Amino acid sequence: MAKGKTTLQSKKHCEVMTIRVKETITEASYRPGVERWLILEKLGNDQYKC
Repeated sequence: MAKGKTTLQSKKHCEVMTIRVKETITEASYRPGVERWLILEKLGNDQYKC
C-alpha cells in the first residue's frame, strides 16, 4: 500500500491511497493472475472513493 498526492482538473490536490491487487485463478492457486493497481481517493475522515 502506498500513499501520495496527485493533481486533478477539478481540485488542486487530492490525497490518494493505492493498493496492488491480483486476479484469482481458481484452477491454479499457486500461480497468481493479472496484477493491477486500485487507486482510492480520500474524501474525508476514513472515507475513500474508488
